[in-house]
This record gives sequence, structure tokens and C-alpha cells, in this order.
Amino acid sequence: MCIRDSNLRRRPIPPALNAVGMKALSAYGRLRQPIQSRCFAWKLSPGSLVDDRDCPYETAPGTKFNWFRSRQVGGRMMVPGHGRQYYRMANADLDADAHGRPAWPVGLSELEPWYAATEEKLRLRGGNDSSRLVPDSRLHTVVAPRPEEAAMIAALENLSPDMHPILGRYAPPLDWISMAARTGRLTLATGAIVDHVRRDGNGCVTGVGWIDGRSGKRRSAEAPIVFLCASAFESTRILLMSRDPANREGLGMHSDALGRFVMDHAVASCAGHIGVRTGDDTTEGEHGRCIYVPAMAHVDHPATGALLEGPFGLQIHRQPMGSERARIDIVGFSPMRPRPENRVSLSSRKDRFGMPILSIDCRYDDADNAIAGHMMEKVAEAAKALALDVEYISKEIAPPGTGIHECGTARMGSDPLTSVVDANGECWDTKGLYVTDAAAMPSLGVQNPTLTIMALSARAAAHAAGRRLEPAAEPERRRVEEFI
Repeated sequence: MCIRDSNLRRRPIPPALNAVGMKALSAYGRLRQPIQSRCFAWKLSPGSLVDDRDCPYETAPGTKFNWFRSRQVGGRMMVPGHGRQYYRMANADLDADAHGRPAWPVGLSELEPWYAATEEKLRLRGGNDSSRLVPDSRLHTVVAPRPEEAAMIAALENLSPDMHPILGRYAPPLDWISMAARTGRLTLATGAIVDHVRRDGNGCVTGVGWIDGRSGKRRSAEAPIVFLCASAFESTRILLMSRDPANREGLGMHSDALGRFVMDHAVASCAGHIGVRTGDDTTEGEHGRCIYVPAMAHVDHPATGALLEGPFGLQIHRQPMGSERARIDIVGFSPMRPRPENRVSLSSRKDRFGMPILSIDCRYDDADNAIAGHMMEKVAEAAKALALDVEYISKEIAPPGTGIHECGTARMGSDPLTSVVDANGECWDTKGLYVTDAAAMPSLGVQNPTLTIMALSARAAAHAAGRRLEPAAEPERRRVEEFI
């Protein structure tokens, strides 16, 4: 904070007064943002997150859900502190299993060229260490662990044969808007709050209706192709609000899948400091650089005693704090399983813009809790292995939503009776309408889903443009890159 003197020169506010001012701002922020202020990024940029009073939601009795939301160009990826982690899903993540996970309508071989093209555009950095949980990526720059990172990896390798620490894969954000603008075919309307999709009598999309968030006036935009990518919950809310004479309950309601199968990563975390040894590289690392530990849990089901197997992952971020200490943050993620009772639906309550708010009914089941509990134990073991001077450690699994990886509410599939969109992300009941965010994902893997969302979006864009490609053909791969 600063003030101006009579000559209009800026000078710093005295530290004591500045501290009082910041506390006042923080208190006001929590008053307006009681949910958003729980987000790790809130202190870094509270203005990046929504006002909970203007944009409320509700949860089912006896449940909690932390829905962290951002309304800005680029979405939550532009919120300061975003992890910038990019990993491919594995074959095992796309296959059906005995615990209710459906098979994806696309295989890893179909996704590979889209993964590769996206990674090249991101100029992805990091290490490539083959793992059945995390396949190798096409890296722009292969990075070797620094001495202190190699020491941490070695310490973590001794924890369990099911843990495979690697140097993570990361990239800074790209200026996608400028890239799109250079095509000469971009019109960007900021502050637009879309509340419904329109279609004609033949079931073809014709455009969207939206509210100008600044003036409150109603607007519309006409288009033969519409991509919904407002986030897993907001895209589904738009579909539910898109009612017409032929679909009085909204678009995508041809099956009972819309709004169901909510998933997120269960989260456990730990933070503290370690001392650094002489010769450690204590320079500040690139944003997103971390050690990533994909792992498998093998635990007994608490109710049935049956063996449960499930993936989880640890992200370990190291931040030098001078010449003698470094801050360590350990964050564990384990995926929820898709269950139809975990869902979002429209409430009778309205937000400031007159739109129905979402009602969220989502909870962990016994299997989710068992695997997440095992993960929490491994977070504590990792802290001990790294000789961490612990300042904070999770005593329980955080409520759903805390992972900020919610997905599954408009799942893709091969059968319109059990899914909302097809293998290309196109809505079964509305030609030209695509859902290209985490809503379309039928299941979660151990990985951050961002890279998969990008790859699926690029693939959907190619389909919408009428292009086809053969995954193995290099000339076709170059054509893929044109869409990214």
C-alpha cells in the first residue's frame, strides 16, 4: 500500500499502518468471500476469485464442498499460484474397472497426437521417467534434477516400492488470447455471463444468450458451432438452463447422466522447512517446478475387507528461503470414483444475475476415504524422509472441491443413454454443441487433468472443423498443430 503527498509523489505507508490496512482488507474479503478465502491462492489475489455473496451456491445437508471459482479471461489457470503441472493419463486410467469406473470412448493411441501437439505448443519442461501411472511426454526441454532435488528423490524412493518419484513436468502459461487474436478471427466479449444455449427445430445449435455483467443487459451471439468450456460445473449449469419446447429440462437431458458423477481429487497436505547443505542450488526455481510422486495404494475396504487398489500422487514443491533454509510444500491428490449420487442440480434460489444457483451433493465413499487415508499417511512419511521441520500437516482429508479438479458432470461416452457427449465432445442431442472442459471426463486419474482437457479440446476443434487425422501420420500431426 502507498499514499501520495502534496506534490503527488508516492511514498510508502508506515509498516504499522500498512499492517492494519491489510488486516482490514483481509477481514472485508472474508466477509464477501467466505468460501473463496479458503483457497490457497486467495491471499495472493483475492480479486481473481468470485464474490460469494453475488455468486452463491448451496450444498446438500450434512455435506461440504469448496467450490473455488474465477471469472476472468483464462479462468482458474490465471489465478496466481496455479501449479502449472501437465501429465498424460495412462491406459489404466481410461479402462473400466471393478469399482464403477467406465471405459473412455477414446484410447491412449487416439489421444497421443493431441497430447504431443499440446505439449509442443506449451514448450513443456521436466523429466521423462517411464511409469505405468504417468506415461512419458513430448518435452521441449528435458531437465535434469538439481543436486538437492536428486537427494530428495533418493530419500523418497526408499519409502515404498509403489512410489516412483520423478522431476515434474511444467510450463508457464501461454498467451492464448494473443495467439487467437493474430488469426484475425477473434471477437472477445469480457464480462459475458452465458445463461443458455439456443438451437433450432432440427436440433442444431444456433448460438448463445448472455448477460452483460457490467450493464445487466441481455445479449446474444449467433454461431453454428458452440464450445462450452466454462468449467465442469458452470458448463453443466448452462446446459441445465438451456430449456426449449423440445427439452423442458435442459440440453443434454436425453440421459440421466447430466449433472451426475461429480469427482475431484481428495487432498492432504504438509508444509515446513528444511536446512540446506553447502553446495545446494538455492536460486529460485521456475514456477511449477516440483518433484512428482505417482504411487499406488493397496488397502482393505473398511466395510467389506476386499482389497482396494487405487492411484494417488504427491507434488513436492521446494522454495529457497535464503542461504540456509528452504520451504517445502507437500500436496497429495487421490481421485474420487465416479458415482451417480454425486451430482449438481439447479436450486430454486437465484444469484445476483437472476440465474438459478447450483446445489452440490458430493461426498467421499468408504473406498475414497480408505485410499485418501493411505495417501495422508504417505504425506507424513514423505515429510519424515525429507527431515522436514513441519509447520502444518493435514489431520483429515480436505472436503471435496479443495483439489480444484472437479469433473464428470457431462461425461463423454459411446452410448447416448449413459453419457451426455460423444467421443468427440459433441452433445448427443444438439449438433454443433461441444463440451470441452473437465465436465466431459468420465473419470479422474492420479494426474492433474489440465493436459488431458487441452488435448480433448484440440481434438474436438479438429472434429468441429471437419478435419480427420491418422494418429501415426506425421503430415497429419502437423495439421493437428494448426488447431492449437
